Amino acid sequence: MTRLSPRYALVPLLAILAACGADGPTGLKINATTSTVMQGGSGIALTATGGRKGDKVSWRLLPGSSGSLTPSDDTRSAIYFPDASAGAASTHSIEAKLRSDTQTLALQVQPSPVSELMASLPQWWQTVSLPGTGGTGYTGEPRGFAPDGAGGYYVSYASPTSKVIQVKGSAAPVEIGALAGYGIIGGTKDGTLYLVQAAANYALTVSKRTPDGKLSVLTRTAAHDGKKATIDGPSGTATALLARFTFDSAGNLFALDGSKVRKIAADGSWSTLAGDGCGMGTAPACPLYPVAGKGASARIGQSTAIASATDGTLYVATASAILKITKDGDVTILAGANNERSGRMIDGAGTDAYFHQPLSLSLDTAGNIYALDYDTIRRITPSGAVSTVATGIGAMQQGHGELAATSIRMNDNGAIDFLRYVDIRRVKVQ
Repeated sequence: MTRLSPRYALVPLLAILAACGADGPTGLKINATTSTVMQGGSGIALTATGGRKGDKVSWRLLPGSSGSLTPSDDTRSAIYFPDASAGAASTHSIEAKLRSDTQTLALQVQPSPVSELMASLPQWWQTVSLPGTGGTGYTGEPRGFAPDGAGGYYVSYASPTSKVIQVKGSAAPVEIGALAGYGIIGGTKDGTLYLVQAAANYALTVSKRTPDGKLSVLTRTAAHDGKKATIDGPSGTATALLARFTFDSAGNLFALDGSKVRKIAADGSWSTLAGDGCGMGTAPACPLYPVAGKGASARIGQSTAIASATDGTLYVATASAILKITKDGDVTILAGANNERSGRMIDGAGTDAYFHQPLSLSLDTAGNIYALDYDTIRRITPSGAVSTVATGIGAMQQGHGELAATSIRMNDNGAIDFLRYVDIRRVKVQ
């Protein structure tokens, strides 16, 4: 009998492996964006790798595990949402099966930190009917808050209430008559306030109030026809439309003005740092979702909030993403994306994360960004990794919109204060 050389005996095996190529079967593996989730918080994405192209994966929650599990159309991924009423910290297991291969992933589900009451607020707001919707809204509600430098807070109420008060704990509020009609942009821990006052036709006055009560004007905008684009220029000449403001540690002032991010210089003059007027909303110049770019080539999208870091970097929240804007006007998408998963919050890194609609931003000294996203506080690291740090802090409950959180502020002690129509509360997140 003729014996084959060992090198010829390998030929059939090599041929089989070559035939399998990149589509050859490999072992099943489950990947998750994180191994720890928070009760009632954002979902996480699970991905299955292995097998041949086109193989289907079956997913299930093992007995004793709660939450919901939704596979993708191709079954190669799934979204897990933790249950809101799981109680104490617990482990929940998810099984993925591919042909005869079965893998299990254990997730740690942690309870949300409990908030504490910091101040009760007078209920001066009014409920109003929303025409054409059958729903209700609010007018004269608390809109802004900041520390007073003495362990309490300043709170501003929208029109027609138009008041600024000082509150602490359950003590009776003290109305500050000299600030009637002002809205609070923000403040520093020593009690310094940044304020905005609106006049007819979108005219604005932005002022600074020092702890001793002295008020100085930082900039003014002229009356504006809302059907026209806003313009840059000196204080009193520049125009703005529904601007939201922030300031950095050096006192520099910035405005998120619809589709523009604008800088207000020390002399009160306005210039555009990033974004464009977009022809007052005409497509394609004003897309629904943000577009990265430099200066006027960037598109901000549907903006909702702005905050600044100690180094002057700005962060903007849109309906679907968190944007990073450098001092030079470079705009990048830090986290989130074009949100086809509208209404669903998913933790993850960069574009793997999804937002519901963040309404307020704040930063800690390490450069982490915190976003108030519906009834959840989410942390975004400087690299864009998104995680949930508190849930159930305030949302419309059985038609009671006054229980919804509207604004957050990061403290130096690793806690976040959040404003509701009825109170100010604090939750530890670090």
